[in-house]
Amino acid sequence: MIIPSNSLLRHPPLKLKPEQVVIFNAIRYSIDFCDVSYKRLLKSLTELADKGTIENQDFSSVLLDVWSIINYCVIFRKVLCRSFNISVDEPYLSEINKAKNLRDTNQHLDERVEEILSLKDLPVSGSLSWLRIHPKTQKLVRSAIYSGTFTNKIEASIPVSNRIEKELHDEIHRVEFTCVVREGKKGNHSYREESILINTIMSELIWWVAHLEVQIEVQFRGHEITKRHLSDFIIQVGN
Repeated sequence: MIIPSNSLLRHPPLKLKPEQVVIFNAIRYSIDFCDVSYKRLLKSLTELADKGTIENQDFSSVLLDVWSIINYCVIFRKVLCRSFNISVDEPYLSEINKAKNLRDTNQHLDERVEEILSLKDLPVSGSLSWLRIHPKTQKLVRSAIYSGTFTNKIEASIPVSNRIEKELHDEIHRVEFTCVVREGKKGNHSYREESILINTIMSELIWWVAHLEVQIEVQFRGHEITKRHLSDFIIQVGN
């Protein structure tokens, strides 16, 4: 869990104004959605690498988690920068900024068909590669998935890296997603491939949560914070 269970981001102090509470909620859920999706993604990638086969539903499940992380890390970026006057050029937003390019382009999917075909059939929903290291044998398995049907029978573009670094998850390395980004002004657009590292996005989110926790603690130092807003509940009615 990236945001601790007792965090002020989860249970804001009563001293906060309603608009401030909304900001905390937006940050919290953006991070939580990324966190849940990432853990699920790692589990799926581990299983896929081990079994060596993939079912139709596996593609949608994996890419759903990838696009969920992309979407909500960008929402987090927007809330963070607007609410706390933080520059988008901050070093720990570099990979998230690249994710924003992918997310913005994906919203104009209907305009991308010809450009996608011109780029050697890059899949509309992107491609994903990763490295799986078995903890006991240290065996390395490189895997990549290409989403959708491709019409270019000669070549399908899927970058696969051999690079190994210290990662958030010791068994899965270099979760690299590639898709199309749009550049240029309206009427003069061009398209290119863009790759992002999902692992790095999660590292950036972890850094920002730790940073926010420290700043919030400093702001409320010496103030009463034991009284907090209630968060999350479920209502059930049965016979």
